[in-house]
Amino acid sequence: MVMSFVSNGWPKSLKDPLDTKESSKTTKDPKGQNSLCVCVGCQHALASAPSIPKEVVLFSHQRSFLSIVSSVLMFKERVVIPASNQKSVLQLLHQGHPGICRMKQLARSYCYWPQMESQIEDMVKKCSPCALSANLPTKHQLHSWPQSTKPWQRIHLDFAGPINSKSFLIVVDSYSKYPEVFPMQSTSADAVISKLKSLFVRHGLPETLVSDNGTQFSSNVFRQFCKSNGVEQLFSPAYHPQSNGQAERFVATFKNALFKLKEGRNLLEAIELFLLSYRTTPCSSAPNGVSPAEAFLGRKLRAKLDLLLPSSHEQSVRNGQMEQQFNRRNGAKNRQFHSGDSVLCHLVVSRQWVKGTIINCRGVVYAVQMPSGRIRDFHVNHLRRSSFPDEDELPADILLECFNLPSVESQVAAALPQEQRWNGIEEQSPVRSPDQLSVAESPPLSPVAQSPVQMPVITSPLPPLRRSSRKRAPRTMLQLDGKKCYKKEQPYQ
Repeated sequence: MVMSFVSNGWPKSLKDPLDTKESSKTTKDPKGQNSLCVCVGCQHALASAPSIPKEVVLFSHQRSFLSIVSSVLMFKERVVIPASNQKSVLQLLHQGHPGICRMKQLARSYCYWPQMESQIEDMVKKCSPCALSANLPTKHQLHSWPQSTKPWQRIHLDFAGPINSKSFLIVVDSYSKYPEVFPMQSTSADAVISKLKSLFVRHGLPETLVSDNGTQFSSNVFRQFCKSNGVEQLFSPAYHPQSNGQAERFVATFKNALFKLKEGRNLLEAIELFLLSYRTTPCSSAPNGVSPAEAFLGRKLRAKLDLLLPSSHEQSVRNGQMEQQFNRRNGAKNRQFHSGDSVLCHLVVSRQWVKGTIINCRGVVYAVQMPSGRIRDFHVNHLRRSSFPDEDELPADILLECFNLPSVESQVAAALPQEQRWNGIEEQSPVRSPDQLSVAESPPLSPVAQSPVQMPVITSPLPPLRRSSRKRAPRTMLQLDGKKCYKKEQPYQ
């Protein structure tokens, strides 16, 4: 058999042969001679040996597989390598830097010596190029986060995006899995602090804040913000997102949801729809398997699916004590209006009263039709009943004049004798001011509108107006404050 190696060092070339003379060194080696004795059964040779080496003992267990071919000790079809050449053979087997398993398979095809496989394992483990290019080791046993016992105890932060040139700040509660998403124009520490301030105002300060090693989270400004608010800040190891898995898992869910909801909606509408659906859907990771909103807020969020359930008519309970106190203090009275009533509406902005008509009523709120035709809602405290005549109704004299008909007074006067006609006019004609003259008594608008019978009008000078010049002082009324306590004075004795 031919072996391609030298006894010392790496082989100079693959053409350096080791013929059967070199391979027969095994039979000349003391250990090889003992092995040969085991092979041929020379018990007297073993007995004369001063001590039996360990290799010989191992060979004795495999004596049925040992043989001598051309003065070379063979183990089955493999050459038994002497101890002086084992290191060179190992280097030759590892010249392509195979792994432990492949190197063992290669060695089993050509050579054999006791404890060969253990030496192969040691050589591969100590090989520097193999160690520097090795894969990751077997994963360490999982060390999970301690379970939170209440909402908002520990929150996880991370960034998602950019999505459509926008980044999103993700905040997830570890107890309820309740998420918050903030669109961010900037990912700086100041921008993150601004969003967290508004978040802490709504939900309070958490005990622990977990994030990655991003510059916005590891900056001195953000560290000081957490320290000033009594929030413990923890960081996940670099390039190990599993340590912040709560936020990382939601980021993946968030991106997939936006990809599914992007058709027919803008980005903000898709985010709002996703958050409502995610918060109201039962979560197996939440306590008792409830929805994140119920675990975080302590109540269920009302969604469109709640419209499928039968409505429960619960009788509302009013605060009677507060109503009695208000009515007694302000002297309030019950005022009601009906549909079609003419009212005056108080416009708070312009501080004017405008006429309107009641359309319908909803409790103490009335729908009023304004003169422009617009319908507005007014509280009953901003309405009062109108006593003015309706301006839309025209007088009968104007209607008769439009149709070229004589007035009622003209028709009555024409039916009386002439003497009674003039006497009746003088006795019955009252003295009226010019403002009280009807349209029929004013000069005719056109010759066509003239009535066939003209009635004389007797006027008299208006009496002078007499108004008091007395200065009127406003009355001083007793006004008691319900928040103050008044002592009852003892009568004078």
